[in-house]
Amino acid sequence: MAMLFRAAASASRIFFFAGMGLIAAIFVIVVYDVTMRNAGFTPPYWGVNTVEYALFWIAMLTIPDLVRTRGHVSVEVVLAALAPAARARLSSAVSIFAALLCFFMTWRAGLAFTGAWMSGNYEVRAFDMPEWIIYLPMPISFFLAGLMFLRFPLTGESYHAGPAESSGGL
Repeated sequence: MAMLFRAAASASRIFFFAGMGLIAAIFVIVVYDVTMRNAGFTPPYWGVNTVEYALFWIAMLTIPDLVRTRGHVSVEVVLAALAPAARARLSSAVSIFAALLCFFMTWRAGLAFTGAWMSGNYEVRAFDMPEWIIYLPMPISFFLAGLMFLRFPLTGESYHAGPAESSGGL
């Protein structure tokens, strides 16, 4: 099991860096688009759509690593009020629920991806793109996020570091 979690963590890290690369690409595209507009030239027709798709991919690619590093926002008001043993149990329950939700989303996104793949449909906007490309990161990212959430209760760690005061919260 530890090997699976290490592999998922490595894949999550790779996805995170890919998302960072997309952020850099968006920066270049936006600067180019604005420069062309301000210089009186026609901006690229593909710029806006490319940025829209990239923003979605960034969200999907970074989810697993945010879970791995406990980077997602969580409200710990209830946890902070509990005794340590109850806090640990509730934190494990929340992590298991989040993992199950991610695995459910993996299944649903996998169905959407498979349907788009089988239909052969294209997303027709500024440029034509197979519809399955839109769904590609979803099942993979949700699966990795589910594994990262599941890692916490199975390894005895807590997604929630402790009372909110100890992590710079309330």
